Amino acid sequence: MSAVQNLSGDDLLVVTGGAGFIGSHIVLDLAEAGWRVVVSDLLRSGGKWRNIARALLYDVVRPDMLLEWLSRHGDKVAAVIHMGAVSSTTEIDVDKFVATSTPLTQTWANTTVIEGSVPEFVAQLKQQPGGDIGVHGSIALTQSLLRDGLVDELRLAIAPVLHLRGRKLFDEGVPSRLTLTRHLASPAGYLLLDLQLDG
Repeated sequence: MSAVQNLSGDDLLVVTGGAGFIGSHIVLDLAEAGWRVVVSDLLRSGGKWRNIARALLYDVVRPDMLLEWLSRHGDKVAAVIHMGAVSSTTEIDVDKFVATSTPLTQTWANTTVIEGSVPEFVAQLKQQPGGDIGVHGSIALTQSLLRDGLVDELRLAIAPVLHLRGRKLFDEGVPSRLTLTRHLASPAGYLLLDLQLDG
């Protein structure tokens, strides 16, 4: 494995879902550290734009325009930090499966609400042909899937901040075997890690 790849000040960092609660904190920290940050978000939920109003941004791109934007600027992008709530910000025809304890207030194209056991549903979904399955925004669901051995890879964005309170991804223990498959580090101490979970 090669040494950690260091990012330069000319690199662009794209944050999908960058105006949401978690994404906006990442955006603000990166922008304050001097990074050239691109936010991909619809900004249509009330005052979401206020979450990132004080950040000096390189660009703001609608999710449905991200693929075209990347075709022009992709060579400058060092990393994409995916905090978007849908499983793909570049495809609107992707299947979405929602695990929720409350009824959905709106309908989305190609969306199925999971009925019954989520781990059983995910186990069956993994047996079908198709691309990656992503989980976004649910620590409890991720912990459940980790516990049941249904997670193959973790993609973590780690900020150089120590929080002693709050929910933790590994409250119930860390998987026994992790293999680092990709890593990026910024001069400000941010780490982007891809970890393979082994057997």
